Amino acid sequence: LLGGSMSARGHSAISAPYCDLGRLVNTTSHISRFSYSLCCHCCGHSPCRPYPPLRLRAAYSSEAAIASIPLRPDSPEWLVKEVEETRAGLLKLRQNVILLQDPEDPDTFHPRFNLMSTSSFAALPAPWRAALRHMHDDYYFRRQEDVWRASALAKLPALQAASDMLVCGEDLGFVPACVPPVMKELGLIGLRIQRMATEPGSEFNNPAAYTYLTVASPSCHDVTPLRAWYESDPDRAERFYYHQLGGCGPPPPLCTPDVVRAVLQQHINCGSMLAVFPIQDLMALSSLYAARKADEEIINDPTVSKHYWRFRIHTTLETLLLDNDWVNTIAEMLVLGERASQSVLQSYLAPLSLQPQPPLPPPLDDDNVAAVAALVAAGVANGLASHPHTNHLPNHRPYLSHQTNAAGIRY
Repeated sequence: LLGGSMSARGHSAISAPYCDLGRLVNTTSHISRFSYSLCCHCCGHSPCRPYPPLRLRAAYSSEAAIASIPLRPDSPEWLVKEVEETRAGLLKLRQNVILLQDPEDPDTFHPRFNLMSTSSFAALPAPWRAALRHMHDDYYFRRQEDVWRASALAKLPALQAASDMLVCGEDLGFVPACVPPVMKELGLIGLRIQRMATEPGSEFNNPAAYTYLTVASPSCHDVTPLRAWYESDPDRAERFYYHQLGGCGPPPPLCTPDVVRAVLQQHINCGSMLAVFPIQDLMALSSLYAARKADEEIINDPTVSKHYWRFRIHTTLETLLLDNDWVNTIAEMLVLGERASQSVLQSYLAPLSLQPQPPLPPPLDDDNVAAVAALVAAGVANGLASHPHTNHLPNHRPYLSHQTNAAGIRY
């Protein structure tokens, strides 16, 4: 329950799911100073007897030490699996801490972050859980607000003045309440990842709602690329397809170039100052570069601490630049979202023989709204956000892939 020692008294310290850890510590008694008998209601025995606090030996007292428990060379598969399970079990036991001892005052403690995720917390009575949750939220989200704000206002302006580069803050995940107003006050750019919703109760961000001082991206180095995510989580991908892309009918089981283009066009069209795309998401615009497994394109997995930054692009930049279809697709999307003009693109990409792009589709009017609505029902669409360079366009103009139907309406 407390950092530094694991007080094991009844179910308040080690809950039923850790019954197997009792056997683990008994069978590996050299790891512990104590060997003890653990009984729980789940095994039908009488309530647990008090026993001494369990302390791991110094050689196994840190997560790094536990992770480096040696394994003999040429060990059989069953032994490798057992050692891995032992490491995982000891790490869970080591991390099962609610309060951490203050290094300057051993008589005081502070809550560990996200203590509500521990089995010790779950085993406590409801009043204890409520009190600890209040203490945790106050310590991490309220008590330090003034300190964090003062520190930011003292340091960040100096960093901004040291360079003419734009400063982007990674305001994702747990964000203290003081962060958004400080970023707005200093003109810092925020980061928006579509799968990491910033609004409570939302599953996805809507790029159409992004403000100007943001960077929009469908993914980043710490999350799976678009194609890998879509194909690994079909239930969530289905909700994304219907609610974010306006799709009808069964969603494609694979992240096709049409799906990728719809997602990327959302971000190009949005109101963010910058739209940034991982190379994997851009390559997914062409089936030529989707031959290898999608999960091989993951850059990093934050849950893997060692040697995971392993992604290597599987083609050359020269090959991509000479792929006129791929280059023209991206250029067409930039023109459609008015992130770049045709003339500017031609000046930059003249050596690549960029093909002339079709004109932008006309703004919607009363005559073709019904026809376009019918097309939306058969495909994927998204809203064109208000953008500093596209304020003359309707706020809810749908984007559809560039084709022409029998009536001559471009979509």
